[in-house]
Amino acid sequence: MKYLGIILFIWLNSCVAQQKKTEQPDNIYFSDFTKSYILYDLTENKLIDSYNIASNLIPASLFKLVTAYAALEILGAEHQFKTNILYQGELKEGILDGDIIIQGLGDPSLSYQDLFNIAQLIKLNGIKELKGSLLYDDSYFIRTTQISSDQPASIYNPGLSALLLKKGNFAVEFNESKELFTVPKIDYLNFKISNKYKLATYSNSGKWQLNRRRHFLPIRDTSRFFAEILAQNLRNQQISVNKIAAVENLANINHLFSYEGSSFLEIIRDNLQYSENIVSEILLLHIAKKLECQVADLSDATNCLKQWYQAKFPQLSWQDLSWHNGSGLSSSTNISAAHLLEILKALSEKKYKNDFGISLLAVSGAEGTLLTKFREYPLNIWGKTGTMYYISAVAGYLYDIERKYAFIIMLNEADARKKIDKLQHNNSKYYEYQQEIKRAKKWQEKAQQYQEHLIKKWLD
Repeated sequence: MKYLGIILFIWLNSCVAQQKKTEQPDNIYFSDFTKSYILYDLTENKLIDSYNIASNLIPASLFKLVTAYAALEILGAEHQFKTNILYQGELKEGILDGDIIIQGLGDPSLSYQDLFNIAQLIKLNGIKELKGSLLYDDSYFIRTTQISSDQPASIYNPGLSALLLKKGNFAVEFNESKELFTVPKIDYLNFKISNKYKLATYSNSGKWQLNRRRHFLPIRDTSRFFAEILAQNLRNQQISVNKIAAVENLANINHLFSYEGSSFLEIIRDNLQYSENIVSEILLLHIAKKLECQVADLSDATNCLKQWYQAKFPQLSWQDLSWHNGSGLSSSTNISAAHLLEILKALSEKKYKNDFGISLLAVSGAEGTLLTKFREYPLNIWGKTGTMYYISAVAGYLYDIERKYAFIIMLNEADARKKIDKLQHNNSKYYEYQQEIKRAKKWQEKAQQYQEHLIKKWLD
């Protein structure tokens, strides 16, 4: 029964179209792929070409399309994220006998430059000396130390909270005397250094374990990190900060100002073009909050998202899909080309303020994740990519002189992906892991060749 909607979808489209069967590409192109693809004529609303479109495959970052479209529809193009700067105590003649409170409301666009601006504005709004503490409030929604527990301690797998920087990582380096320092400078973090740690790991006690080389690490405690960087900027404004802590209660609060980050459409466009996991996860949490869903973790939020999609596109079954977060950072997440096609069809008809839905995607040969892809067809392809080891996907829109098409290509090698999943946490099998990564990169090159081969066949 779960594929009844998909079967009906295919049958209805085949009744109104003369569907061309794609010959399976020559053997030089992947017999070891699990493949799914579709080409749909948006001009005449008919299915042109398809293969295996009812199969649920791993989309990787292609899943960001799912989150982004829902965010646009549920939150609205006019949505504006804010961060509140509050204080408690007495403010008199520039001296605050009390605390500054940074209240995060889940703005995923804030950068180091924004923290500089906030520090400047605190001073311009009358606080020139702080006698209390810098407190942070991230209670707006859940916090977690990583997006996916199945994935390694890498920069694409940072922590989340309602108060965070979109650059969800920092660097660890060693000077000539083998002394450790971080960029930016963060004093509260704990490190254990040993040559046995080929892969950086993060312990339950909050300590990083790594070897003596340069590392780029994900920010795990995003709220504290945010507050530490803001404190450094305040000190640069001659406002001393003696203590940083999480807020315990909000009593007798005064509002100093609210800081607005990037516009909502800028955030969506930037994320669909450059694919930041942390942004998609924050959008997912905002969606769940807007829909008034009870959320204890990211899986709860994706269940809420599935319910919305089931109501939006009831001709397909969404509840049986496996979703774990909003960015696609999981080799257990799946979706079919038939489901993705419904989103692409809907997005192609949308206009959000001055932005048409298609224009939010990267464009071939020009920018984003399509900068170096499909360069034979500059400006003819607008799309989103998804890439993990042994996972490669791309979806979006093709233009020729007369028509506009929606397309999806998803390629998986599940057994090899499972092997990567087992190795990527195991320091004792580090060298085996590195060899598997080399094979995965060659696989990825062949995957792109296959995608280019298929798109060339469609456009020519």
